Amino acid sequence: MRGRQNWSEECENKLNQQINTELEASYAYMQMASYFMRQNVGVDKLVKYFSNASMEEREHAEKFIKYQNIRI
Repeated sequence: MRGRQNWSEECENKLNQQINTELEASYAYMQMASYFMRQNVGVDKLVKYFSNASMEEREHAEKFIKYQNIRI
């Protein structure tokens, strides 16, 4: 068992759930960007929008992961 610094298992689990939610959102945005990138669709502004949204959600997940790692 790892040492927890005033970090309950429930908090850790909730933060892990949030990390997964952020990553799922990132993947969904990435899928949408990929769809609009197709040659027969080709809506460049939507590709850019969804690519940026995917990156932003991934950054949120990374911040939570870093926080999780300093808390455990």
